[in-house]
Amino acid sequence: MGAISDVERLFAELAVRNLIARIFLLTDTDPELEEYRACFTEDAIWERVGEGAGQAVGSHITGAARGRETIVADRRAVRKVGHTGPGTANWHMATNVNVSVRSADAARAWTSFIFVYGEGGAPTIRSVGYYQDDFRRTEGGWKLAHRRFSIGKPPAEFAPRS
Repeated sequence: MGAISDVERLFAELAVRNLIARIFLLTDTDPELEEYRACFTEDAIWERVGEGAGQAVGSHITGAARGRETIVADRRAVRKVGHTGPGTANWHMATNVNVSVRSADAARAWTSFIFVYGEGGAPTIRSVGYYQDDFRRTEGGWKLAHRRFSIGKPPAEFAPRS
């Protein structure tokens, strides 16, 4: 790991934590997904791993979505079926965020998520899962570069490590 000061490490961790929260909020609230798009690197990857990796989730792309525009297109497809977004009563929650700053320009985070289904009555938990995210610092700030997710209990390789 490149030498960075404790202060730089704390600023990087805070920026990554805020980006994780921002992505969750924008998933559910950004009308045109323009701010959401800006959270990812151009070459970002979003992939499902673990049990069910070969299955589509909702209208999520099966396997891996490669490139920021493909990820945004997938979000739009999910919204068309009422999964999330403005005008629905469904939302995403991030919990148990663990961030490891690996260098001045790279970080990894492990985040548990809860998807709450709020349509037609009392909110219920629809699914839970886990993200392992890699972040890069760019000229435009920290961006999500690679998201791996699993539904249910995370695979062993997701265990947080420095």
